[in-house]
Amino acid sequence: GGFISPPLMIELAREAGFLGELEWEILDMAYAGLRGFCERLGRGFGLSFNITPDTLKDKDFFGQLQEIARRNAADPHNLWIEVTEQAVLSDTPELAQTMDRLRRAGYRLSLDDFGMGHTSLLYLQNNQFDQVKLDGSIVRDMLQNKRSCDIISSIVYLGKSLHFSVLAEYVEVPEQREKLLELGCNEFQGYLFSRPLPQDELAGLVLKWRERLQGNH
Repeated sequence: GGFISPPLMIELAREAGFLGELEWEILDMAYAGLRGFCERLGRGFGLSFNITPDTLKDKDFFGQLQEIARRNAADPHNLWIEVTEQAVLSDTPELAQTMDRLRRAGYRLSLDDFGMGHTSLLYLQNNQFDQVKLDGSIVRDMLQNKRSCDIISSIVYLGKSLHFSVLAEYVEVPEQREKLLELGCNEFQGYLFSRPLPQDELAGLVLKWRERLQGNH
């Protein structure tokens, strides 16, 4: 059938009833990949993965995650778990407990597609995230829309006050990066730096960037 976009693949897997099985297989691959990255790049290398609300709400999620980490000899401190706004909207006491257990075990939590919605702000008030990722629509529009810049500046201020980092997605041109730095945001993700790469090529890119950064000091 050709290329299938990730959101469609997730929905098809959910409809077919094997989304959980697929997600655990991908998590196992992520852990194994992390071990390879750490061997080449050192223990400070971190890897993030998105968790669907369905899997995050599974009562066995934390135990299974720990078992995969044990099997792959992975350090939870090198793993970022990205939680979507959709999971925020389905917040329950059980979900909050799971997230608390994850943080206590050393996993780091990232809130994906963060904007200035009422729900997002309330969730930050009641939960400790290590990072929020700016909604891509805000970053895409920032060079033409001063209000987008004001929103980003406000989120960066919140981050400093509530002790979480702010990462901008969809950074595609140098002008976006420079403006984000001006607004106080210094973590980026996007095609300005690289398109998605196979594992070996990504490791080579990281080493190249490290050499470049060391040469600038």
